[in-house]
Amino acid sequence: MSTIKDMLMKREGTSYLGSLLAGYEQLVALYGKPIHDPSDRKTDSEWVVVTPFGIATIYNYKDGRKYCEKDGLDVVRIREWHVGGENIDSFRHILEQIAAAPKRVID
Repeated sequence: MSTIKDMLMKREGTSYLGSLLAGYEQLVALYGKPIHDPSDRKTDSEWVVVTPFGIATIYNYKDGRKYCEKDGLDVVRIREWHVGGENIDSFRHILEQIAAAPKRVID
């Protein structure tokens, strides 16, 4: 089992590649519970995903409660997520997984 510290280290070398539309619950169903970096004031939730093409990350950026405080979105209300990765193929892999996943009804 990886620790949060291990997961945060895995994401080193990734950079923003694009965004995707998905509900929080859909991401949890696909990738499990997100990690929370206590030192990051711009991101509330993040998934570090090992793809066949390298590491990819899925995260909210500057729209949640950590950054916007009371005006920020609760993570279950976030619909647009940033995707980072080591290369464009890791980003495409995440998009394909999201497209193939069952859609969940969102409040």
